[in-house]
Amino acid sequence: MHLLIRFLLCVLMLLPVSSVNAQSLEFVKDVHLDFQFGSSINLTANIPEASQFSSIYLILQPEGQASRQIEITPSADGSVITHYDLSIDPLRPFARVFYWFELRDFLGATFNTPSYWFDYLDNRFEWLSSKTELFHIYWVDGADVFGQKAQEIATEGLKAATGLLPVTPEFPISIYIYPNVDALQQALALTGQSWTAGHASPDIGVLLVSNGSQSAELIEMERQIPHELMHILEYKQAGASYSAIPAWLNEGLATSVELYPDPDLQRFLVEAQTSGSLLSFASLCEGFPQDAKTAQLAYAQSASFVNYLNGRFGSEVFAKMIENSASGQTCISAVNSAAEVSLEQLEKDWLSYTFTASTPVNFGVLAVVISLGVLLVVIMILFLRKRHTKARNSDG
Repeated sequence: MHLLIRFLLCVLMLLPVSSVNAQSLEFVKDVHLDFQFGSSINLTANIPEASQFSSIYLILQPEGQASRQIEITPSADGSVITHYDLSIDPLRPFARVFYWFELRDFLGATFNTPSYWFDYLDNRFEWLSSKTELFHIYWVDGADVFGQKAQEIATEGLKAATGLLPVTPEFPISIYIYPNVDALQQALALTGQSWTAGHASPDIGVLLVSNGSQSAELIEMERQIPHELMHILEYKQAGASYSAIPAWLNEGLATSVELYPDPDLQRFLVEAQTSGSLLSFASLCEGFPQDAKTAQLAYAQSASFVNYLNGRFGSEVFAKMIENSASGQTCISAVNSAAEVSLEQLEKDWLSYTFTASTPVNFGVLAVVISLGVLLVVIMILFLRKRHTKARNSDG
């Protein structure tokens, strides 16, 4: 028995250190990470026992994106310097990014360190803030009163949006207001996303909008903030199947709740109807056209169609359509089962209602007609009064 115990002790002493006490090691020390938005992540650390491991990886896990696995090669003294190029593989703007180290020893065992995290903010700007239970609002230029105005617009926009889609999102919602549309579009370009005047990341509750000129700043926010808030509600209704919502419904709902509607949309609609270039809603199920002018027409049609459906069926039809889409139904089927009318027939009814029964009035021409009518009445009154006076004088 004594010989057996002595033999086992000898075997344990001969085993590699990593298999005996690897769990007790503080694998990674002195971790420091910084980043430049749209450019790079720079990380330094120290792994004292790096030689005990066959491979070491840094794992990046951004919210709403796939994880990244970056192989690390420490120097002889265990120091680590890692540079990750964000221009090649962008991260999602304003998302929280978790990261940790994964180490594998020579026997195949894998060890993960506790995770760290950082918020991938656009640190090219110094952000001011206004925070309530509902909204955390950030902006670049302006006094505190600007934040208060943005809070009021967000509150009114939420009321308008929940009037069409009565769901409660996760609060607080973060709203970042860029100083101008160019700054926002540059930020989105740095993160691999397309041009837009506003952007929502509904799964993480983040809105990106842009400010206009000083004279139009409130108008831009009154459009963009309610628009993007509606996307938050739509995501809450559809969940992970948010992308299955028909594009015309997704953007039509958002456009229709803007507190200051874009006046150009009505003009696009009338011009397209006159020229016979209206888009079919079936073609707008999967997405909108890429060119800006045709996309604007798609927004105009979608908002008009949503307003028509709301007047005909009530707002509850939209929740049904989104639920049907999220359950896997096609665009055509989701509309048919919610409204009990085909999308094709609804489009015909919308055309008839919008361009026949409710043909937009040219108020300039109407004003001229009314003025001429009033002038004619005045002339007739004067003429009749003059005749009456002459007749009375002749009688006398």
